[in-house]
Amino acid sequence: MISEADPPGPIPGDTEPTAERVMTARRLMQMHIRVYVPEPACQWCLKRYPCQDAAWAIRVLRRAERELGIEQ
Repeated sequence: MISEADPPGPIPGDTEPTAERVMTARRLMQMHIRVYVPEPACQWCLKRYPCQDAAWAIRVLRRAERELGIEQ
C-alpha cells in the first residue's frame, strides 16, 4: 500500500523526454548514486544498482540525448 507520505515516483516505462522529465531524471541521478559495497548498490535507496528510479532516469536522459541532442 502506498502512503500519502511517500513521494510520487516516476512512472516506469513513461520515458518521453519532456523538459519536466529531464529535470526530474537529472535530480534522481544526483540522489541515486552508484556505490560499491562490495556489489554495485544505490546509495540513496540501498537497492541493487541501477535501482528503479536510476534506471528510469538513465532511459529518459539517454532518449533525450538521442532524440533532442540534450547534453548530459
